[in-house]
Amino acid sequence: MDALIALIAAHEERLVRFALRRAAQVAASGPEGPAGPGVSAGTFGFAGAVDFAAAGLPETPLRRMVRALAQGFALGLARGGGAALALKRLLPDAHQGGGEGGPRLLALLGYCRAAWLDLVAEEGPERERAAWSSRVLEYFDGVEVALARAWAGPLRVPEPAGEAARPVLEPAGPSGNSPVATAAPAVAAAAPPVADPAAFGADGPPPAAAACRALVESLNDPVFLLDARGRVRTMNHAAAALLAHREPDPAPGTGGGSESGEAGTEAGTEAGTGDGDAADGARRAALARLLPWLARPLERFAASGESTERLLREMSDGAPACYQVHLARLSSGDDPAPEDARAPDGGCPPDTAGRDGGIVVLLNDISPLRLAQENALREKERAEHYLAIAGTVILAMDTAGRVTRINRAGCALLGRDQGEVLGRDWFDLAVPVDQRGWLRALFDQAAAGRGGEFLDRVVENDVLAASGERRVIAWTNSAILDEAGRVTGTLSSGMDVTEQRRLSDVLVEYRGVMENFADMVLVLDEGHVCRMANAACLRAFGRGRRNLVGLRAAEILGGLHDELRPLIVRALAGRTVQTALEWIAHDGALRHLQARVFPVRREAGEAPRAACILTDMTESKVLEQTLRRSEEKFRDIFETMQDGYILTDIAGGVLMANPGAATLLGYSLDELKTLNLSARVYVDPAQRDGLFERLRRDGRVRGFQAEFRRRDGSVMTADCNVRLVRNASGVPVAMENLFRDLTERKHLEDELTRLATTDSLTGVANRLHFLQGAGAALARARRYGGAVSVLMIDIDHFKRVNDTYGHQAGDEVLRVMAATAAATFRETDVFGRLGGEEFCALLIETGLAHALTVAERLRARIEALRVPFGEAEMRFTVSVGVTERRAEDAAIDDLVRRADAALYRAKGSGRNRVEAVTGPGTGPVGVVPEAGSGPQAE
Repeated sequence: MDALIALIAAHEERLVRFALRRAAQVAASGPEGPAGPGVSAGTFGFAGAVDFAAAGLPETPLRRMVRALAQGFALGLARGGGAALALKRLLPDAHQGGGEGGPRLLALLGYCRAAWLDLVAEEGPERERAAWSSRVLEYFDGVEVALARAWAGPLRVPEPAGEAARPVLEPAGPSGNSPVATAAPAVAAAAPPVADPAAFGADGPPPAAAACRALVESLNDPVFLLDARGRVRTMNHAAAALLAHREPDPAPGTGGGSESGEAGTEAGTEAGTGDGDAADGARRAALARLLPWLARPLERFAASGESTERLLREMSDGAPACYQVHLARLSSGDDPAPEDARAPDGGCPPDTAGRDGGIVVLLNDISPLRLAQENALREKERAEHYLAIAGTVILAMDTAGRVTRINRAGCALLGRDQGEVLGRDWFDLAVPVDQRGWLRALFDQAAAGRGGEFLDRVVENDVLAASGERRVIAWTNSAILDEAGRVTGTLSSGMDVTEQRRLSDVLVEYRGVMENFADMVLVLDEGHVCRMANAACLRAFGRGRRNLVGLRAAEILGGLHDELRPLIVRALAGRTVQTALEWIAHDGALRHLQARVFPVRREAGEAPRAACILTDMTESKVLEQTLRRSEEKFRDIFETMQDGYILTDIAGGVLMANPGAATLLGYSLDELKTLNLSARVYVDPAQRDGLFERLRRDGRVRGFQAEFRRRDGSVMTADCNVRLVRNASGVPVAMENLFRDLTERKHLEDELTRLATTDSLTGVANRLHFLQGAGAALARARRYGGAVSVLMIDIDHFKRVNDTYGHQAGDEVLRVMAATAAATFRETDVFGRLGGEEFCALLIETGLAHALTVAERLRARIEALRVPFGEAEMRFTVSVGVTERRAEDAAIDDLVRRADAALYRAKGSGRNRVEAVTGPGTGPVGVVPEAGSGPQAE
């Protein structure tokens, strides 16, 4: 009820003015004024009330009373200290219930009650008015009960007869109107006395008796004043009315009273028809007997002091009633009676002076409040039900972004239970990171009370479900305000528009495709009226128009419509047809069109439509003709070229071959197509496997030389260009092989190579080839640190052979000498003829000692040779110079020079010798003895 407190506090001055102005109006009307019998200005303790009300509200007792009521209301609405504080501030101005202060205070309470109820009716929220009005009434009732308890304490003697003539004011009615002044005699005639004279001593009633009576009669709720034994001492009009409509008496022997005989007698007097009769019959009867449903609260009050209880009763006329029962103890002193002095019938025991105490019973009818609470509960349950079954997402957040409410649709969207969502930060829980920053900024702006885009427009963002799926939600947001108008959170209603956005994106893409579609698209209804045409159709048939929609097909297509009409009719009937057309364009050029007409799917009950797609095939026709001519040329080349072309599958089966391939391999075309090229043609399987491996790795192999076996068994050297053919999925399905015959060319190349690298007479390497090979071997030896030796060999007295036997005999000697040396050396050694009768050998991985052994072996073998020539038999010897590689040797020429120097020393020493040079000097290091004295070949 903070909002109600704030409302009354904000209109405090207005409430004070209203109460004073109403008091002044009643006071000014006088006893015979328009309001009927009233009170005089003197009753309120001031003169000229009208002037007083307009004088700027000076600090007066009346103003202090109104302010005390407002402050007491703000501190608790009669719960706890609220009524007590108001009573503490009011009693000094009411003279503790004596004199004229009591009636004046009661009148002012009635005016304030009416003012506050009017304020609630005018400015209170519509749904809260009933609850607020009940709280206002509850508060004023609490103040009146507090006053009754405060004023009833000093009652000890019967009140004087003259006191009953004092005028009082009745309280405001149920409608909330201001109270009407009545005379005290009228009240006394309609109700029993406020206090039984027997309850007081001989000293007479105190001056506060009239105020007490006026207070009790001013209440709309039933009030019973009981003696210590729980019997009714007196009651107000509302209590008498309640007894007149009470339930039938309980069975004899039941009820709250102990004097059953007296109760039975009293029951016979309770059949009166008016409130006065009911009150007269109820006097001195036990209240628990008259109203059995109050027996249990009275017992609990007597046992434990529980003073407030809510009871739900259904009266005898069937009308439901709900009462808040307030019980208060009246005692002769300030202290309660001792525990052991309690009366056996649940009443209050006599006080310490021997006089009886009493009980005040106030029945506050809270049926309207309970009805309003039940209606509010039903509305809440209905709202909760609607929120639960709503198809949209309902989300409430506080100003920090924490979820305070979410419905079933929201939990289903997130894929989470409600317990997993409530209290969690919505942005961290459900908003993707890429959208979290700008969305939280908009929310914070709204939470700070600045509204902004978050509240002014529909906000769309992605929501991240627990499964990781993103959904697009369109949110409509509103602020949740408290009674003071401050933002306490936001309430959002979200609609899942994911599919709509996808469809929208698809539609945008579709429109973009249609507008950029090169083909002409025309959609016609059953009357052959254009419903859609893309940009290509507008360019082709528009002739200056900006739009073709709404035109008939004959207006758009012209003479072309006559050819398309039968196709459109079939398409409208549900068939798809296509045909080729020729069309003279606006520029006079002949265009070839491919027309495809098909039905457009429509919703049930909608009229059919036909779509016509016209594809310009003119360029395709030209290209087709060009390709046809190119194909004819290719076919001519394919059939007449001498190179072979073979297309095989992956296994090697021939799929296609040209005549050139059949001729090169010696087969006919039909025979070739029955062969497996991989199994029958390749001479070396290892060569074939190497080709296929490169083909799988690179997809294409160029300049690969392979040996093919012809049909007659001869071998052909072929130069091949092979390509791997793949299908649309990238899987190899075939191989193309374009090859030509290199057999003759290969022979010619081999011969040229032989002539360029070998000596034509002896067949060994010539000078250039020897130096190249020896240089490469020396470079390897230097890189890896191996030993290398060089032998220079020269035939002794070769000129004599030529002069004696002729040059042919000399050539034969050279051939024999070269063959003997080649047989002596290893295959890895390098041997060649440098020129004339000089030969040179480079021995791999051979030191000087082993080189001398090899040289001596060669010298001995040559010395033992007998070369027949005609009838003669020739003999010859050789001299050999040997050296080994030194660290400073940079080229093969360095070794050849040293070996040549050793050779000349051998010749100078008598020939048929082996000499070696190892040191940096020019003299021989070691000399091998003459033939026959050195080591022999094994």
